[in-house]
Amino acid sequence: RFIFALWHLLPQNTQFADHSSSAVMHRRALSRVAASSRPRLLSRHLLRRMSTAAAEIAERGAAAGLKFYQFSFVDLFGVQRSKLVPASRVAEIAEGGAGFAGFAAHLDMDPTMGDLLAVPDAATLTPLPWQPEVGWLSCNLVHEDTELAHGPRNVLRSVQARLAEHGVALKTGVECEFFLLDGSAPAARPALSDPFDVQAKP
Repeated sequence: RFIFALWHLLPQNTQFADHSSSAVMHRRALSRVAASSRPRLLSRHLLRRMSTAAAEIAERGAAAGLKFYQFSFVDLFGVQRSKLVPASRVAEIAEGGAGFAGFAAHLDMDPTMGDLLAVPDAATLTPLPWQPEVGWLSCNLVHEDTELAHGPRNVLRSVQARLAEHGVALKTGVECEFFLLDGSAPAARPALSDPFDVQAKP
């Protein structure tokens, strides 16, 4: 069950064209794993940590000259969802969480359930190499003052904690993919460096 859950939790490059049937399978799989660990209510201690983390994000971001922050999380298909937050609002929004419509982000929610909050992890603050004025942040998902049980990062953290109880450390790897572009092509019309690569979709 751990292996099945982790395979689906990590960001994948494959996106499904038919979300209807695939979403059901993903949601049922994550729900089974999430059901084995009770959702954690946000204690006063955790709320204080969120406030401290918000101040840390603002302070580190100011020192790095960041103008925007990308609050990000991964949906049930491994697709990144994000919201761009200006530096002038980052401390306020980081403390309370950035609001998202959970049902629109392919999570097991419906429109009547209210906003989903993405609370950033200060330890993940990273300036984007290709846009150094933007800082990327990985977020934990919170709904109605409780960590969202089937939020992919929450499930992963829960599995890590359960493995740690047995003296096991989880290690993962990332498969990086890239395209070589023709540097002499206009920026508005980027082109692949290989003229013989004529596939409609690489």
